[in-house]
Amino acid sequence: ALAAAAAFANGIAFAGDVVLYSSNSVDAINAVSEEFTKKNPGIKITAVRGSTGAMMQRIKAEAGAPKADIFWSGGFAVLGLYEDYFAPYKSPEVAGIDASYRSPKDLWVGTNRHVMVIMVNKRALKGDPMPRTWSDLANPRWKDRLVISDPEKTSSSLATLWGINE
Repeated sequence: ALAAAAAFANGIAFAGDVVLYSSNSVDAINAVSEEFTKKNPGIKITAVRGSTGAMMQRIKAEAGAPKADIFWSGGFAVLGLYEDYFAPYKSPEVAGIDASYRSPKDLWVGTNRHVMVIMVNKRALKGDPMPRTWSDLANPRWKDRLVISDPEKTSSSLATLWGINE
Protein backbone atom coordinates (compact mmCIF):
# COMPACT_ATOMS: atom_id res chain seq x y z
CA ALA A 1 0.00 0.00 0.00
CA LEU A 2 2.82 2.39 0.81
CA ALA A 3 4.45 1.70 -2.57
CA ALA A 4 1.19 2.51 -4.30
CA ALA A 5 0.79 5.67 -2.22
CA ALA A 6 4.32 6.76 -3.13
CA ALA A 7 3.63 6.16 -6.81
CA PHE A 8 0.35 8.03 -6.41
CA ALA A 9 2.04 10.97 -4.71
CA ASN A 10 4.85 11.27 -7.21
CA GLY A 11 2.62 10.87 -10.22
CA ILE A 12 -0.13 13.36 -9.58
CA ALA A 13 0.95 15.73 -6.84
CA PHE A 14 0.24 18.66 -9.16
CA ALA A 15 -3.45 17.76 -9.68
CA GLY A 16 -6.42 19.12 -7.73
CA ASP A 17 -8.76 16.16 -7.91
CA VAL A 18 -7.83 12.63 -8.89
CA VAL A 19 -10.07 9.89 -10.23
CA LEU A 20 -8.83 6.41 -9.39
CA TYR A 21 -10.18 3.30 -11.13
CA SER A 22 -9.35 0.19 -9.16
CA SER A 23 -10.29 -3.45 -8.76
CA ASN A 24 -8.68 -3.61 -5.34
CA SER A 25 -10.70 -4.10 -2.20
CA VAL A 26 -12.34 -1.12 -0.54
CA ASP A 27 -9.98 -1.59 2.44
CA ALA A 28 -6.88 -1.44 0.20
CA ILE A 29 -8.16 1.62 -1.66
CA ASN A 30 -8.99 3.38 1.61
CA ALA A 31 -5.58 2.58 3.13
CA VAL A 32 -3.70 3.98 0.14
CA SER A 33 -6.03 6.98 -0.19
CA GLU A 34 -5.60 7.84 3.50
CA GLU A 35 -1.79 7.65 3.25
CA PHE A 36 -1.84 9.74 0.09
CA THR A 37 -4.17 12.34 1.62
CA LYS A 38 -1.86 12.74 4.64
CA LYS A 39 0.96 13.71 2.29
CA ASN A 40 -1.22 15.68 -0.14
CA PRO A 41 -4.07 17.27 1.84
CA GLY A 42 -5.15 19.51 -1.04
CA ILE A 43 -5.93 16.66 -3.42
CA LYS A 44 -9.27 14.84 -3.37
CA ILE A 45 -9.35 11.22 -4.53
CA THR A 46 -12.50 9.84 -6.06
CA ALA A 47 -12.32 6.06 -6.31
CA VAL A 48 -14.37 4.09 -8.79
CA ARG A 49 -14.24 0.39 -7.99
CA GLY A 50 -15.08 -2.59 -10.17
CA SER A 51 -13.57 -5.73 -11.59
CA THR A 52 -10.42 -5.29 -13.66
CA GLY A 53 -12.31 -6.37 -16.77
CA ALA A 54 -15.05 -3.83 -16.15
CA MET A 55 -12.53 -1.07 -15.43
CA MET A 56 -10.60 -1.88 -18.63
CA GLN A 57 -13.80 -1.80 -20.68
CA ARG A 58 -14.64 1.55 -19.11
CA ILE A 59 -11.17 2.95 -19.87
CA LYS A 60 -11.49 1.71 -23.45
CA ALA A 61 -14.95 3.28 -23.83
CA GLU A 62 -13.65 6.58 -22.43
CA ALA A 63 -10.56 6.65 -24.68
CA GLY A 64 -11.71 9.80 -26.47
CA ALA A 65 -12.40 11.63 -23.20
CA PRO A 66 -10.69 9.80 -20.31
CA LYS A 67 -12.27 10.16 -16.89
CA ALA A 68 -9.67 8.25 -14.83
CA ASP A 69 -6.28 9.63 -13.88
CA ILE A 70 -4.93 6.36 -12.49
CA PHE A 71 -5.78 2.69 -12.81
CA TRP A 72 -4.60 0.53 -9.93
CA SER A 73 -4.55 -3.25 -10.15
CA GLY A 74 -4.54 -5.71 -12.98
CA GLY A 75 -2.33 -8.50 -14.23
CA PHE A 76 0.32 -8.24 -16.92
CA ALA A 77 -1.89 -10.09 -19.41
CA VAL A 78 -4.73 -7.59 -19.01
CA LEU A 79 -2.50 -4.54 -18.98
CA GLY A 80 -0.76 -5.76 -22.12
CA LEU A 81 -4.07 -6.08 -23.95
CA TYR A 82 -5.07 -2.52 -23.04
CA GLU A 83 -1.71 -0.73 -23.21
CA ASP A 84 -2.94 1.50 -26.05
CA TYR A 85 -5.19 3.20 -23.48
CA PHE A 86 -2.40 4.09 -21.02
CA ALA A 87 -0.08 7.08 -21.04
CA PRO A 88 3.57 6.58 -20.14
CA TYR A 89 4.83 7.85 -16.81
CA LYS A 90 8.25 7.24 -15.31
CA SER A 91 8.08 7.47 -11.54
CA PRO A 92 11.18 8.65 -9.70
CA GLU A 93 10.68 5.52 -7.55
CA VAL A 94 10.86 3.09 -10.49
CA ALA A 95 14.60 2.51 -10.12
CA GLY A 96 13.86 0.50 -6.97
CA ILE A 97 11.64 -1.97 -8.85
CA ASP A 98 13.11 -4.82 -10.89
CA ALA A 99 12.63 -4.30 -14.64
CA SER A 100 10.71 -7.59 -14.94
CA TYR A 101 7.94 -6.04 -12.82
CA ARG A 102 7.32 -2.97 -14.95
CA SER A 103 6.41 -2.03 -18.49
CA PRO A 104 9.38 -1.33 -20.74
CA LYS A 105 7.31 1.56 -22.11
CA ASP A 106 6.66 3.02 -18.61
CA LEU A 107 2.94 2.25 -18.90
CA TRP A 108 2.64 0.35 -15.60
CA VAL A 109 4.55 -0.83 -12.55
CA GLY A 110 3.78 -4.08 -10.76
CA THR A 111 2.93 -3.73 -7.07
CA ASN A 112 2.10 -7.31 -6.11
CA ARG A 113 1.91 -10.91 -7.35
CA HIS A 114 -1.15 -13.05 -7.83
CA VAL A 115 -1.16 -16.82 -7.66
CA MET A 116 -3.43 -18.69 -10.07
CA VAL A 117 -4.45 -22.20 -9.06
CA ILE A 118 -6.27 -25.13 -10.56
CA MET A 119 -8.96 -26.47 -8.24
CA VAL A 120 -10.14 -30.01 -8.85
CA ASN A 121 -13.28 -31.81 -7.78
CA LYS A 122 -11.72 -35.24 -7.27
CA ARG A 123 -15.12 -36.96 -7.43
CA ALA A 124 -15.58 -35.61 -10.96
CA LEU A 125 -12.27 -37.04 -12.22
CA LYS A 126 -13.90 -40.42 -12.91
CA GLY A 127 -10.55 -42.23 -13.06
CA ASP A 128 -8.70 -39.56 -15.06
CA PRO A 129 -5.42 -38.30 -13.64
CA MET A 130 -5.66 -34.92 -11.96
CA PRO A 131 -4.41 -32.03 -14.14
CA ARG A 132 -1.21 -30.59 -12.68
CA THR A 133 -0.21 -27.94 -15.21
CA TRP A 134 -1.93 -25.36 -17.39
CA SER A 135 -1.00 -27.39 -20.49
CA ASP A 136 -2.71 -30.46 -18.99
CA LEU A 137 -5.99 -28.58 -19.34
CA ALA A 138 -5.60 -28.51 -23.15
CA ASN A 139 -5.98 -32.29 -23.24
CA PRO A 140 -9.25 -33.27 -24.99
CA ARG A 141 -10.24 -35.36 -21.94
CA TRP A 142 -11.21 -32.07 -20.22
CA LYS A 143 -13.56 -30.93 -23.01
CA ASP A 144 -16.86 -29.87 -21.44
CA ARG A 145 -15.47 -30.55 -17.93
CA LEU A 146 -13.85 -27.21 -17.10
CA VAL A 147 -15.46 -24.23 -15.43
CA ILE A 148 -14.03 -20.73 -15.68
CA SER A 149 -15.52 -17.28 -15.14
CA ASP A 150 -16.16 -14.95 -18.06
CA PRO A 151 -12.75 -13.42 -18.96
CA GLU A 152 -14.43 -10.18 -20.03
CA LYS A 153 -15.65 -9.72 -16.47
CA THR A 154 -12.75 -11.00 -14.38
CA SER A 155 -9.08 -10.51 -15.01
CA SER A 156 -8.30 -13.71 -13.11
CA SER A 157 -10.00 -15.73 -15.85
CA LEU A 158 -8.33 -13.70 -18.55
CA ALA A 159 -4.94 -14.24 -16.90
CA THR A 160 -5.67 -17.96 -16.60
CA LEU A 161 -6.54 -18.25 -20.29
CA TRP A 162 -3.50 -16.16 -21.19
CA GLY A 163 -1.34 -18.46 -19.07
CA ILE A 164 -2.77 -21.58 -20.72
CA ASN A 165 -2.15 -20.06 -24.14
CA GLU A 166 1.41 -19.05 -23.28
